[in-house]
Amino acid sequence: AAHGAPRPSRPDATRMMPAPITEPELLGGRYRLEGLLGQGGMSDVHRATDTRLNRPVAVKIFGAADDPSADQRFEQEAQVMANLRHPGLVAVHDFAVEADRAYLVMELVDGPTLKDVIAREDLPPEDIRRIGTEVAQTLAYVHSQGVTHRDIKPSNILVDSDGRARLADFGIAALLGADGHTAAGEIIGTPAYLSPEQVQGRPVGPPTDVY
Repeated sequence: AAHGAPRPSRPDATRMMPAPITEPELLGGRYRLEGLLGQGGMSDVHRATDTRLNRPVAVKIFGAADDPSADQRFEQEAQVMANLRHPGLVAVHDFAVEADRAYLVMELVDGPTLKDVIAREDLPPEDIRRIGTEVAQTLAYVHSQGVTHRDIKPSNILVDSDGRARLADFGIAALLGADGHTAAGEIIGTPAYLSPEQVQGRPVGPPTDVY
């Protein structure tokens, strides 16, 4: 049902939502898609196997771009993301831009999101302090590399099998729109977690993530 669900139209977005994938596919001649893990406003995430290295991965697929600079910007931002190395990040292994879509290949973290954890239990103060510290340390590293996340929220924080907080979707907002907005002026992000400068359409930086 998830594969065939109707998608709202966003004709003015920098990058469109991907077309549903309804059968097994070997993406890029290498990544065997094995099931939908989740759907976002502009992308789908699939569990997959890297057949060359025989390891499980997650593949985030975006639809086709509708402006000439989008593919080049995707490559530039994906290269930055792939070169970030920190134990608090979900690593980016590979990326590609095709005629009708673009995709990122990422480390597969088998674990719930912080949003899921919060929904099912009241975290003790020591866990809240630990998770906050881990996310802050990860942000400090990424900001030192000149990168801003732009969409910090519990659903973008994964808790791995060791209980460590892992920050996902770094730079995704930049892949979708250079300034965090679509061509139609729509803001990319989650309203409850947007900083004032994002809402106002002003330049964003590390303070946006801290907020």
